[in-house]
Amino acid sequence: MRANASRHKAMCYARLTAKKKVLAEEIGTLMEEAKTVDGDEDARFGPGKRGDEHPAELEFISSAFFLLLH
Repeated sequence: MRANASRHKAMCYARLTAKKKVLAEEIGTLMEEAKTVDGDEDARFGPGKRGDEHPAELEFISSAFFLLLH
């Protein structure tokens, strides 16, 4: 039986631990940025809104058209 593992891509425990720490820091930074952007968008568009929703008039026309087709 042969294993399909690359010696060049395998990580030792020390490198794996260091990489895990770096990735955790990057994820923390990205999450903080996301919270900031989310807060800004909530202040600008309202909570739970993205700012790219269709106007209410189009939503009514879209739903009426859908009902006619089905």
